[in-house]
Amino acid sequence: MEGKASSGKARRGGSREDLCAALVRVVARSGLDGVTYRSVAKEAGLSHGAASYHFATRDEMIQEALLWASRHSIQLSRISVDGDLDGLAGDLPQLMTDHPEEAMFSFELVLASVRRPELAADIRASYYAFIDAVRRSLEKAGFGDNLELARVVFATVDGLSIQHLIYRDRRATEEGVKMLQALLRLTLKAVESGEELA
Repeated sequence: MEGKASSGKARRGGSREDLCAALVRVVARSGLDGVTYRSVAKEAGLSHGAASYHFATRDEMIQEALLWASRHSIQLSRISVDGDLDGLAGDLPQLMTDHPEEAMFSFELVLASVRRPELAADIRASYYAFIDAVRRSLEKAGFGDNLELARVVFATVDGLSIQHLIYRDRRATEEGVKMLQALLRLTLKAVESGEELA
């Protein structure tokens, strides 16, 4: 597993990124209650002190892992593209197949934030990062600066991610992404002909 030590012996070093990736896997497997310095360091194949060395508190470690997971998912899903609607979210099916734990981690935190308001600001910041990446992609494609459209497109991608976790059907996820891209192409034609979206 990525980020694990190759032998059974824990390494002393390791990076904050190794720990963030490990924390995501711990939450996907055991929920937030499973997150401790010890469990995250063990998952990363690092010595127990590595997590407390890099992060002053458990909450700081969770917060940074959320930011890491958001950046990683934006990059790997191709939700941020240079005006190419055929590529928008094109790698989502592969991401959900190879790294479902990142979506599981995010959704776990979304649910936890309903009960724990101290997590809400971090969750909102993570969602804003996704929505802004979509907004910039749509702007490059010719939609103009349309935050409302970006929210709807991201809500669709988010929903496809949840459905993938439920059904584990890569083909359905691929078809969903293709349908989203087709609807965006039709919408862009309407915009280019002068129609208002709302």
